[in-house]
Amino acid sequence: MVNLTLQQNKTNLEQNKKTLSFINSYLTNLSKNPSKASDEIVVYNAGRDPNEVPTVTIASLLQQKENLMEMINEQEKALMFDKDVFTIVHHGAIISKRKELFNRTLFVIPMLFIGLVSLFYFLKYVSRSVNNFVNE
Repeated sequence: MVNLTLQQNKTNLEQNKKTLSFINSYLTNLSKNPSKASDEIVVYNAGRDPNEVPTVTIASLLQQKENLMEMINEQEKALMFDKDVFTIVHHGAIISKRKELFNRTLFVIPMLFIGLVSLFYFLKYVSRSVNNFVNE
């Protein structure tokens, strides 16, 4: 499970880096070769229709670039720390068994004290009975 998750994170990270490099190269090409027509205006219309394909603008590319950079940072952190997280999760059953054992001891320890106190008073009673029997 750990290996599969790590492999998926690596794959996603590689794909996000490729997409980020594509966006960077596209923006670089746009800055080198700006549009010749100054009267063109590109409007981004997200639209309410889910079947409508959104128009790509420079602002949307920059937003996508920012989102990709955040995802890449999160995925790199996850790759660095996932093994530790999964070992803690993997050993969680042992911790829960300790809790069960701890809950049992919460029941057993008072019963043990009651038993010891009862044994002490019983032995004290037997000792007095033996002493009274010997004295008579």
